[in-house]
Amino acid sequence: MVNHAKARSVDFVLARGPEPKGPLQSMPLPPLGMLYVAAAALRAGFRVAVLDAPGEGLDQAGFLSRLRQLRPSVVGLSGMTPMRAAIARDLSLVRPLCQRVVLGGVHATRFREAALEEFPGVDALVVGEGEEIAVALLRWWAAGWRGDPPPGVMTRGAPFVEAGAPQELGALPWPARHLVPHDRYRYLFQRRPRFTTAISSRGCPFRCTFCDKTVGGSAWRARPAEDVADELSAVARDFSVRSLCFLDDNFTLRRKRVVALCEEMIRRGLDIEWK
Repeated sequence: MVNHAKARSVDFVLARGPEPKGPLQSMPLPPLGMLYVAAAALRAGFRVAVLDAPGEGLDQAGFLSRLRQLRPSVVGLSGMTPMRAAIARDLSLVRPLCQRVVLGGVHATRFREAALEEFPGVDALVVGEGEEIAVALLRWWAAGWRGDPPPGVMTRGAPFVEAGAPQELGALPWPARHLVPHDRYRYLFQRRPRFTTAISSRGCPFRCTFCDKTVGGSAWRARPAEDVADELSAVARDFSVRSLCFLDDNFTLRRKRVVALCEEMIRRGLDIEWK
């Protein structure tokens, strides 16, 4: 379980608010994007917490109580466009309890200025893959907003510069899974206890009409097989996870890479069911 006793007066909280009764409440997935951003901010020296109401089984009162205990300077929200109502609901909850709010994810990256207009309580957007951009934003705010926003950060009335996507995915820190519980995460096709998600590559060169790759983009980038296997070994060892789903935009683009990853998992004797 997550140790909340030490999580007080943090610089940055990545938050996912309580869900109404429905599939997400009974079968929440780990907030993997938030956990990646949290890991990058931790590595940069910020005090970080992840407040995942569905994962912790919190209702609105419990969510607000935890947020008051954390006393964050900045709260980060995320969401896809069909989740606009959830974004608005979470924003209304967190806005009175922090100094600044940043929105990232698919909706912010796709709609940009329109998203800022839609959510006037948001102070900035992270446009693109969030690890490096969010850290740059936190540093910019900590320095007193001097100069223009860093690349990938959109604010009102300031110039915007696109940020390049991370190319060496193996250099990114693994998701900060220690900041969330693991006993409540579920997946529809899970057959073994303790579930989580992972990403071994980002991006996809194809243009299927049914798919959205707003954040990952068209440039396919992959982590080394050894790095992925190292992460899976740590997940199994540290969190007793026995079921995992890869959320890559295109997991099977390069056959040799998939074979290398599978062989590495077999060589290590990893006791994880995955899809």
